[in-house]
Amino acid sequence: MNNLFYEIVKLFKFICAITQLTYEELNILVYCFMIPCSWFAIAWLRNIRNIYYFSCLLINVLVTFLYFSKRAMFTKFSTSFYNKNIKYLLELGQNQLQGYIWVSLFIGLLVPFVMYGVLWFINKKYLPPTLLIYVVGLTVYLVGVFFR
Repeated sequence: MNNLFYEIVKLFKFICAITQLTYEELNILVYCFMIPCSWFAIAWLRNIRNIYYFSCLLINVLVTFLYFSKRAMFTKFSTSFYNKNIKYLLELGQNQLQGYIWVSLFIGLLVPFVMYGVLWFINKKYLPPTLLIYVVGLTVYLVGVFFR
């Protein structure tokens, strides 16, 4: 598992070199904006006629664009929030046998893949409450990290 973790880090650093984003900025963009944006994209693809999903997707895309366009303003925030998140993951890792790397892979890789599977295969009538649970769960996690 350590190899997988370090391969992801290498991929992120490669993307950073291409985009001129810091590692912290890319991490925040991927996990706080792009992954949630993809949830709404999946819901919209499964329910083409539903404007609600499209509007949520559009809002997430616009926030990501705003992040890039006002990057200087967000760089300090990204670094601060990233550091708080790492501190929280380290705390969780101390309570786990495998530590920080396992916790990071669980929260950053396994959980999103399971969430994608659920979104693709759940009955369409359960998409709205499922998305609500995802958004509330992510919000609770992020607010918890921010105010630690």
